[in-house]
Amino acid sequence: NVGVVSLSLLHRQPRLGRIYAFEPLPPTFAHLRHNLALNGTPEKIVPVNAGMGSELGSFDFYLPGADEAASLQPNLDAFYLQESVDGRYSGKQKMEKIACRVETLDHFVSERGIQRVDLMKIDVEGNEKFVLEGGADVLEKYRPLVYAELLRKHAKRFGYHPNEVLRMMEGLGYRCFTFTEGHLCPF
Repeated sequence: NVGVVSLSLLHRQPRLGRIYAFEPLPPTFAHLRHNLALNGTPEKIVPVNAGMGSELGSFDFYLPGADEAASLQPNLDAFYLQESVDGRYSGKQKMEKIACRVETLDHFVSERGIQRVDLMKIDVEGNEKFVLEGGADVLEKYRPLVYAELLRKHAKRFGYHPNEVLRMMEGLGYRCFTFTEGHLCPF
Protein backbone atom coordinates (compact mmCIF):
# COMPACT_ATOMS: atom_id res chain seq x y z
CA ASN A 1 0.00 0.00 0.00
CA VAL A 2 3.02 2.32 0.17
CA GLY A 3 5.00 1.07 -2.86
CA VAL A 4 7.29 -1.55 -1.34
CA VAL A 5 6.32 -4.31 -3.81
CA SER A 6 6.24 -1.96 -6.82
CA LEU A 7 9.66 -0.53 -5.99
CA SER A 8 11.08 -4.02 -5.37
CA LEU A 9 9.77 -5.28 -8.73
CA LEU A 10 11.23 -2.30 -10.56
CA HIS A 11 14.56 -2.66 -8.74
CA ARG A 12 14.83 -6.35 -9.71
CA GLN A 13 13.50 -5.82 -13.26
CA PRO A 14 14.45 -2.25 -14.30
CA ARG A 15 13.28 -2.82 -17.90
CA LEU A 16 9.71 -3.42 -16.78
CA GLY A 17 6.98 -1.39 -18.41
CA ARG A 18 4.61 0.77 -16.43
CA ILE A 19 3.47 -0.29 -12.96
CA TYR A 20 0.15 1.00 -11.62
CA ALA A 21 0.06 1.12 -7.82
CA PHE A 22 -3.45 1.47 -6.38
CA GLU A 23 -4.18 2.88 -2.93
CA PRO A 24 -7.66 4.18 -2.10
CA LEU A 25 -7.04 5.91 1.24
CA PRO A 26 -5.77 9.49 0.90
CA PRO A 27 -3.36 9.40 3.90
CA THR A 28 -1.79 6.11 2.76
CA PHE A 29 -1.75 7.34 -0.86
CA ALA A 30 0.31 10.34 0.33
CA HIS A 31 2.84 7.87 1.83
CA LEU A 32 2.91 5.96 -1.46
CA ARG A 33 3.63 9.11 -3.47
CA HIS A 34 6.28 10.19 -0.96
CA ASN A 35 8.06 6.81 -1.15
CA LEU A 36 7.99 6.85 -4.95
CA ALA A 37 9.42 10.37 -5.01
CA LEU A 38 12.20 9.35 -2.60
CA ASN A 39 13.13 6.54 -4.98
CA GLY A 40 13.05 8.67 -8.13
CA THR A 41 10.79 6.40 -10.21
CA PRO A 42 7.73 8.52 -11.04
CA GLU A 43 7.86 7.73 -14.77
CA LYS A 44 7.74 3.94 -14.28
CA ILE A 45 5.37 3.62 -11.33
CA VAL A 46 2.03 5.40 -11.60
CA PRO A 47 0.28 5.90 -8.26
CA VAL A 48 -3.52 5.71 -8.53
CA ASN A 49 -5.68 7.06 -5.70
CA ALA A 50 -8.42 4.44 -6.03
CA GLY A 51 -9.32 0.98 -4.85
CA MET A 52 -10.37 -1.93 -7.05
CA GLY A 53 -13.59 -3.88 -6.98
CA SER A 54 -16.47 -5.19 -9.06
CA GLU A 55 -18.25 -1.81 -9.32
CA LEU A 56 -17.28 1.78 -10.07
CA GLY A 57 -18.13 4.43 -7.51
CA SER A 58 -17.36 5.86 -4.12
CA PHE A 59 -17.50 3.41 -1.23
CA ASP A 60 -16.73 3.54 2.48
CA PHE A 61 -13.41 1.99 3.47
CA TYR A 62 -12.76 1.05 7.06
CA LEU A 63 -9.36 2.05 8.40
CA PRO A 64 -8.41 0.26 11.63
CA GLY A 65 -5.46 1.22 13.78
CA ALA A 66 -3.24 -1.10 11.73
CA ASP A 67 -3.61 0.89 8.49
CA GLU A 68 -2.29 -1.95 6.31
CA ALA A 69 -5.57 -3.77 7.07
CA ALA A 70 -7.91 -1.14 5.57
CA SER A 71 -10.85 -2.75 3.81
CA LEU A 72 -14.30 -2.28 2.30
CA GLN A 73 -15.62 -4.36 5.22
CA PRO A 74 -14.70 -3.49 8.80
CA ASN A 75 -12.04 -5.70 10.33
CA LEU A 76 -12.97 -5.95 14.02
CA ASP A 77 -10.12 -8.29 14.98
CA ALA A 78 -8.52 -6.79 18.11
CA PHE A 79 -5.05 -7.17 16.56
CA TYR A 80 -5.95 -4.93 13.60
CA LEU A 81 -7.82 -2.39 15.74
CA GLN A 82 -4.68 -1.55 17.73
CA GLU A 83 -3.67 2.03 17.08
CA SER A 84 -0.01 2.42 16.26
CA VAL A 85 1.81 5.70 16.85
CA ASP A 86 5.33 5.85 15.41
CA GLY A 87 5.40 2.05 15.20
CA ARG A 88 4.34 1.47 18.81
CA TYR A 89 0.98 0.35 20.17
CA SER A 90 -0.78 3.32 21.83
CA GLY A 91 -3.07 1.22 24.07
CA LYS A 92 -6.12 2.43 22.15
CA GLN A 93 -8.30 0.85 19.51
CA LYS A 94 -9.22 2.75 16.38
CA MET A 95 -11.64 2.40 13.43
CA GLU A 96 -12.20 5.19 10.93
CA LYS A 97 -14.56 5.27 7.93
CA ILE A 98 -13.37 7.08 4.77
CA ALA A 99 -15.19 7.37 1.43
CA CYS A 100 -12.86 6.39 -1.43
CA ARG A 101 -13.06 6.01 -5.19
CA VAL A 102 -13.25 2.44 -6.53
CA GLU A 103 -12.45 1.35 -10.10
CA THR A 104 -12.90 -1.93 -11.89
CA LEU A 105 -9.85 -3.37 -13.61
CA ASP A 106 -11.76 -3.69 -16.88
CA HIS A 107 -12.79 -0.01 -16.81
CA PHE A 108 -9.33 1.22 -15.80
CA VAL A 109 -7.57 -0.71 -18.59
CA SER A 110 -10.16 0.27 -21.21
CA GLU A 111 -10.25 3.98 -20.28
CA ARG A 112 -6.46 4.29 -20.45
CA GLY A 113 -6.02 2.22 -23.61
CA ILE A 114 -3.66 -0.18 -21.84
CA GLN A 115 -2.59 -2.82 -24.38
CA ARG A 116 -0.90 -5.31 -22.08
CA VAL A 117 -1.29 -6.59 -18.53
CA ASP A 118 1.37 -9.05 -17.41
CA LEU A 119 1.09 -9.26 -13.63
CA MET A 120 -1.47 -8.42 -10.98
CA LYS A 121 -0.70 -8.40 -7.27
CA ILE A 122 -3.88 -8.34 -5.20
CA ASP A 123 -3.89 -7.90 -1.44
CA VAL A 124 -7.18 -6.22 -0.55
CA GLU A 125 -8.10 -7.78 2.80
CA GLY A 126 -10.89 -10.01 1.51
CA ASN A 127 -12.11 -8.10 -1.55
CA GLU A 128 -9.98 -10.26 -3.90
CA LYS A 129 -12.97 -12.07 -5.41
CA PHE A 130 -14.60 -8.78 -6.40
CA VAL A 131 -11.40 -7.29 -7.83
CA LEU A 132 -11.11 -10.35 -10.08
CA GLU A 133 -14.79 -10.17 -11.06
CA GLY A 134 -14.27 -6.52 -12.04
CA GLY A 135 -11.35 -7.63 -14.23
CA ALA A 136 -12.87 -10.67 -15.95
CA ASP A 137 -12.33 -9.23 -19.45
CA VAL A 138 -8.70 -8.33 -18.67
CA LEU A 139 -8.09 -11.81 -17.27
CA GLU A 140 -9.51 -13.47 -20.40
CA LYS A 141 -7.84 -11.12 -22.90
CA TYR A 142 -4.35 -10.63 -21.42
CA ARG A 143 -3.95 -13.73 -19.20
CA PRO A 144 -1.78 -11.96 -16.58
CA LEU A 145 -0.03 -13.81 -13.81
CA VAL A 146 -2.14 -13.19 -10.71
CA TYR A 147 -0.54 -13.10 -7.29
CA ALA A 148 -3.28 -12.83 -4.66
CA GLU A 149 -3.56 -13.16 -0.92
CA LEU A 150 -6.57 -15.31 -0.06
CA LEU A 151 -7.36 -15.71 3.62
CA ARG A 152 -10.54 -17.31 4.95
CA LYS A 153 -10.81 -14.80 7.81
CA HIS A 154 -10.88 -11.85 5.40
CA ALA A 155 -13.05 -13.50 2.71
CA LYS A 156 -15.64 -14.39 5.37
CA ARG A 157 -16.27 -10.69 6.05
CA PHE A 158 -17.20 -10.36 2.35
CA GLY A 159 -19.49 -13.42 2.40
CA TYR A 160 -17.49 -15.94 0.40
CA HIS A 161 -14.89 -18.67 0.82
CA PRO A 162 -11.51 -18.49 -0.99
CA ASN A 163 -12.39 -21.72 -2.82
CA GLU A 164 -14.89 -19.67 -4.85
CA VAL A 165 -11.97 -17.62 -6.20
CA LEU A 166 -10.04 -20.78 -7.03
CA ARG A 167 -13.04 -22.18 -8.94
CA MET A 168 -13.57 -18.88 -10.75
CA MET A 169 -9.93 -18.75 -11.82
CA GLU A 170 -9.98 -22.41 -12.90
CA GLY A 171 -13.08 -21.58 -14.98
CA LEU A 172 -10.99 -18.96 -16.78
CA GLY A 173 -8.29 -21.54 -17.51
CA TYR A 174 -5.93 -20.55 -14.71
CA ARG A 175 -4.00 -22.97 -12.52
CA CYS A 176 -3.46 -22.11 -8.87
CA PHE A 177 -0.22 -22.56 -6.96
CA THR A 178 1.05 -21.94 -3.46
CA PHE A 179 4.53 -21.63 -1.98
CA THR A 180 5.68 -24.65 0.01
CA GLU A 181 9.21 -24.81 1.36
CA GLY A 182 10.38 -22.24 -1.18
CA HIS A 183 8.80 -23.96 -4.21
CA LEU A 184 5.66 -23.39 -6.23
CA CYS A 185 3.25 -26.29 -5.83
CA PRO A 186 -0.12 -26.87 -7.51
CA PHE A 187 -2.95 -25.99 -5.16
